[in-house]
Amino acid sequence: AHHASPAVLAMAAFAWQLYALALARRRALPAGVVLGLSWLVLWLGATWGEVIPAVLVALLLPVFSSWRRGGYMTALLVAAVISLPLGLLWPVYLHQHAPEAFALWWGGQSLGSYVGMGAPRFFHQPGYLYSIAAWFAFPVLPLAGWTLWLNRSRLDGSRWQLLLVQLSVILVWLVLAGDPTEVQALLLLVPLALLCWLGMNNLKTVTPQAG
Repeated sequence: AHHASPAVLAMAAFAWQLYALALARRRALPAGVVLGLSWLVLWLGATWGEVIPAVLVALLLPVFSSWRRGGYMTALLVAAVISLPLGLLWPVYLHQHAPEAFALWWGGQSLGSYVGMGAPRFFHQPGYLYSIAAWFAFPVLPLAGWTLWLNRSRLDGSRWQLLLVQLSVILVWLVLAGDPTEVQALLLLVPLALLCWLGMNNLKTVTPQAG
C-alpha cells in the first residue's frame, strides 16, 4: 500500500523549501509560512538529520550579496517562529510521558544517517555514495552536469546559487554521515531534477535557433 514514508516527506519538504526560498526576497510573509511548514514536516515526519541541512541551506544563502535583503531575513524569522515551537513540542511531550522511548529515540534515531545524539556516527565506508549514484541518479546526474556546463557563465545568478547551495549542502551532509542509505540519498534528486528542468528549457531555446 502507498504511504507517506519519512523519505517521501523529506523529499517533499526539501522541494517546498526551494520554492519558499526562491519566493522569499519578493514575498517574505507567504514564503516564510511555506518555509516554516516545510521545516515542520521535517521535524515531525523525518529526523533532525534532515532538519539540520535544510536550515543550513537557508542560513548559507546570505553569503551571496543578492540574498542579503530584509525580506529574506523576515522570511527566515517567520519560518523559525512557525517551525521551532511546534517541532520541539513532540520531543518534549515524549520525554515527559515516555522517557524510555525518548531515550531510545534520542540516543539512536534522532539524527537519521548520523544515528543519534547519544553517539553521533561520522564517515561511512568510502565510495558508497559513488557506488549508488550510477543507478539512483541516472539520467538526472549527467543532465544536471550538462546544464551547469552550458550555463557556467551565469552560475552567479540567484536561482543557480539556490540550487547549487542546496545540492552542495545535501551532498556534504551525506558524505560526512556515518550511516547513509539510498533512501536518504534521494534528497539529492530534488535540486538535480530542477537543474535538469533548466537544462531542458535551454534546449528548447537553442534547438529552434540551430534549425
